[in-house]
Amino acid sequence: MGIACSLKMQSVYTVASDNTISKWNYSAANSLELAYQQNMKDEVLAIDVHPSGFYMLISFNSHLRYCNLMADHIKTYHEDPEIKGAKEIKFSNGGHLFAVNDSKDVCVF
Repeated sequence: MGIACSLKMQSVYTVASDNTISKWNYSAANSLELAYQQNMKDEVLAIDVHPSGFYMLISFNSHLRYCNLMADHIKTYHEDPEIKGAKEIKFSNGGHLFAVNDSKDVCVF
């Protein structure tokens, strides 16, 4: 379960216990509207959204997935099988770097 937000795109992404990633759009009226949901086959450990709002990192037990955020779905761009089981992932403020934390190490890419 997790949550990530994009201030530029005015959206919030959540992960439910059934591994469904949901995109919620929010407005100035402080209301949330469900834009779409996408079910992931593997257990999602962590997510984060790029500051631009166009990309997402998704951590699984077996790999890290870098995705493009489309208007109505999440599209896989690249998978890295060497980064496994990351419990925390975070883009830098500028988005040019991201940090990955597993049980004992923090790696910056």
